[in-house]
Amino acid sequence: MSIALRRALMARVDTPRGVNGADFAAERSWLLTRMGESVAARAMAQAVDTEDYTPKMFEAAMQAALATGDAAALCPAAEAGAELGQERGWIMARAICAGLSGTPARAQPLLAQARKAGIAGGVDFLLAQKVAGAGQSGRQAVTIEWDSVDHLTAWRYGMATATGVEIPESLLATASPAVQGWRALSPTLDPRVRAAVAELAAARGILSSAALVDLYSAIDAGDDQTGAEVGIARDLRAAYEGPDARRAPMRWCGCGMNPRPPKAAMPGWC
Repeated sequence: MSIALRRALMARVDTPRGVNGADFAAERSWLLTRMGESVAARAMAQAVDTEDYTPKMFEAAMQAALATGDAAALCPAAEAGAELGQERGWIMARAICAGLSGTPARAQPLLAQARKAGIAGGVDFLLAQKVAGAGQSGRQAVTIEWDSVDHLTAWRYGMATATGVEIPESLLATASPAVQGWRALSPTLDPRVRAAVAELAAARGILSSAALVDLYSAIDAGDDQTGAEVGIARDLRAAYEGPDARRAPMRWCGCGMNPRPPKAAMPGWC
């Protein structure tokens, strides 16, 4: 059902009569984000020209960019979003994008102004400062400490993921189930980190079987050959590369066309 819904939301369809096209895309992108389909949500948001953005589209685009941990995805709409004055994230995004574009001389005053105005503070501000400092000319070293943070927000997740900051497990436990899908799809995370949520994401239809195999292949090819994930990766490789007799149980397990497996497959049938 989840796969079918994702395909329906991503399908090219005519905008319903009486509905703004950007708002229609925003609703679809926002639902995909809540489903854990961060990559599809970002694609939907980026399919709309920024000059056609509505307030609802600005909000959905922000959430999709944070879900993918892609701070640069905010930049095409940052100036227009900040001018609305309705979303603090867009005001911070303007400073972040100035830093990412290699103009820290503009980014730092914007960050200072936002902090003085109370737009952001604490770890939210530090994360934004760290992302802004990741630009070509950024030289600021920002240390992120989570001790005083009691819950994870989309902003905190997105900014931390964008800069490779590790999020404590205790905070991840406070997040919505959609975050597990975001993490499973994130190319910036280590494959071992993604593996912890990948099978759940595959069961929900967020990851395809091919993507799951690719993930375990990356783990198998890594330098660190310890841990439960490596064992699964090796079993998977053996199933693909082994003789036909070893692959038979896998074929029958996933086929679903016959009510009972052949006797030869019974001992290892899953």
